[in-house]
Amino acid sequence: MSELQQLCPITLQKQLYQKIMEQLKNGTYKVGDKLPTELELCSIYNVSRVTVRKVLGKLVEENHLTKIRGKGTFVTSPQFIEDSFAGGSFTDTCIRMNAIPTTKIINIEIIPSPDKLNGRLGSCVIHMTRLRLINHTPCIVEEDFFPESFDFLQKENLENLSILKFIYEKTGILPSDYEDFFK
Repeated sequence: MSELQQLCPITLQKQLYQKIMEQLKNGTYKVGDKLPTELELCSIYNVSRVTVRKVLGKLVEENHLTKIRGKGTFVTSPQFIEDSFAGGSFTDTCIRMNAIPTTKIINIEIIPSPDKLNGRLGSCVIHMTRLRLINHTPCIVEEDFFPESFDFLQKENLENLSILKFIYEKTGILPSDYEDFFK
């Protein structure tokens, strides 16, 4: 009945946490699914209610689950928050969150510099539109502008790499400033 090992150097709490996380990752429980009740989990894993409550509490705290009073415990959609230490890198932020970043290039072209750039990158710029995905779920349509001298961007497959790292490798330049605009 129980898949947890009572006589093991790993605590029952840690074993139960790992088991539920494994089930969340492998799709046994999907976003929106209701987990068994605390008493059912106690019975399934042959552990105390205190153990189950602590594990569920930790998973709620980590935003994997949400508890709705009188309804039960449900799998939540993961929230992704950009890491300020990632220096504006979507890829690095996803990796730090153990998420899978992917990118699809929608368009890349040289255009006259838009008014919103105030000519800071020159009279013409490379305009790139990308669809950003986290764990294969679309989440951002991103527009990027680069100096026309970065024309090497048009010659590379940029879908599975960090553009910031790629630019650094090609030019030795690290961005010192970036701006996010939201519509």
